[in-house]
Amino acid sequence: MVNMWTFLIFLAAVSEWPVSSVGGQEYLTWDRGYVFYKVQVSGPMTNANVKAACRAVHTRPVCFAGRAYGVECDISDYSDAGCAPYHAGFAINSCETYAALAKALCNTTDYWDCQPLDDTFVTYPGWDSDDSAYGVDYQTHTWGLHGADYNNMYALCADMDDCTSFPCKNGGTCQYTLNSGNSATCQCAAGYTGSSCHNLIYTVQCASNPCQNGGTCFHGVDSYHCHCGVEYEGQNCENVVNLCFAYDDVCPPNWECQTIHGYIRCFEPDGTSHRQVEPYVCNSASCPDGLYCKEEGPASFSCRAG
Repeated sequence: MVNMWTFLIFLAAVSEWPVSSVGGQEYLTWDRGYVFYKVQVSGPMTNANVKAACRAVHTRPVCFAGRAYGVECDISDYSDAGCAPYHAGFAINSCETYAALAKALCNTTDYWDCQPLDDTFVTYPGWDSDDSAYGVDYQTHTWGLHGADYNNMYALCADMDDCTSFPCKNGGTCQYTLNSGNSATCQCAAGYTGSSCHNLIYTVQCASNPCQNGGTCFHGVDSYHCHCGVEYEGQNCENVVNLCFAYDDVCPPNWECQTIHGYIRCFEPDGTSHRQVEPYVCNSASCPDGLYCKEEGPASFSCRAG
């Protein structure tokens, strides 16, 4: 009975640490720009085999020592250029990568008491002449296991999370995919495409020349708009602007205003003005800004665009 209860308690402890397994690798956690995995190793747990297992799934091995702020970490004897440059930051007062990961996973730096790290090994160059990697056993709460004495355990591997560099532009969303390539992909917002959502999708609507009466068509995000001349308005510049209404009081008092396809004409309707004898003289105050004045004979002038 005692053995059965021990077995059940062990199962309960294991169930507290769910992991996802994809392509022979078990996801552990994300921390400081890296995604960490346990990867099955075939054969003795040597540095060479740990590195080979990590590289087989397109990740990098984790070395025994890393860096931490405020701590002198001489990592030259504990790591090499092939390791993931994991940085513990201010999280712990230790140079050991195991301690930093245990802090992220189990909120403790006693990594031998952190179940997700059970049976994992990290590379430790120069630690032993037999090329042993350095391991942890959660069941016995021991650490410093000589890898050459163990077989078919797990390599501790890491991969840079490409999403931390914010590669997706124009409102795109980055998704890190657990697959053979462990890559980041961008889900683009409407109107954009490309690997980083950097290309604007132009509509083909301008190709049909929808803008009338000399309007200019401009591409938008999955749309278009027309830039109309001063005398036209509407989505496609299809409507003639009532310029007399738009430019109120453009004509002298008691004069009448007419909108004549693109310009304003002011005239004296009863013909009694002396302007029938003396032509109207344009000046700077005759027309609104953006329109120029043209004399149309006695008692008449027009304001035109462009």
